Amino acid sequence: MGHTNQCSSSLPKALSWSTHHRLRGENILAAIRSVTHLPISHLVYSHFHADHIGAAYLLAKKGVTIIAHELTEYELTITPDPNRPLPHVTFKGSHTLHVDNQTLQLDYHGPVHCPGNLLIYAPKHKILMLIDLVFPGWVPFANLAEAQNVGMFVKAHDLILKYDFKYYIGGHVNRLGDRKDVLIQQEYVQDVYNNARTAILLSNSPPNATNPLSINTLLGPIQAANPNNTWASFAGYVDALTEYCANVTTQKWLGKLGAVDVYTSSHCETLVESSRIDYGYLGPFGVQG
Repeated sequence: MGHTNQCSSSLPKALSWSTHHRLRGENILAAIRSVTHLPISHLVYSHFHADHIGAAYLLAKKGVTIIAHELTEYELTITPDPNRPLPHVTFKGSHTLHVDNQTLQLDYHGPVHCPGNLLIYAPKHKILMLIDLVFPGWVPFANLAEAQNVGMFVKAHDLILKYDFKYYIGGHVNRLGDRKDVLIQQEYVQDVYNNARTAILLSNSPPNATNPLSINTLLGPIQAANPNNTWASFAGYVDALTEYCANVTTQKWLGKLGAVDVYTSSHCETLVESSRIDYGYLGPFGVQG
């Protein structure tokens, strides 16, 4: 399950939700054994990435039933890995897993991080797990946690908040989270989105003393330094918009979340490009008038 590992001591049969590399996988097994000696019945793949299920083979060889969304199985067939064996049970949409008197709700809301990424909900304990989406106390990993669908990543915060949960498991960094953490990251991501859009708007506006991003003045020096190099011109354009977005965002958020100064620039670049090609806000490169 990544770097914040969770198991429930009240389960009649332990449910291991996801595992990391061999050392962490062994640590998770040891943690489970510290609270129960009952057999592990199921392993649920949160998604296909190796940093979360890279030690799945440790449980597979013990005969544990592996469950995953069908898209996770598909992704695993593209990049075969003996450490991540194919699941025994797959499903479309949602699936409810009952183990004695415990229930896990496995819901698929689309590629919020990658295809097949599951929202795993334990209603009795009010625990919600959605890996690689919210990073309690921190900004996301680079490029909105390497989101394969940026629009879904942004919308996923609203999806999470529709659930009745007390504890949130994000799979990385150093602690569990709660609703407040989800709301804080949602505000941060929305700010990055707004600042990226503002940068594009400025690039499509006339130059003046307060607008260094107007394409009318921005591209001239870049093209002069890189004649006949279209990609250099466009990269310089995106870099300028990214820098603006990162500076404005960092001014507000530095000290409020961890690693604002490390990854905000990558998030801005991601949302500048997503604003253009996903949301259709092309600025000076779009339809004018």
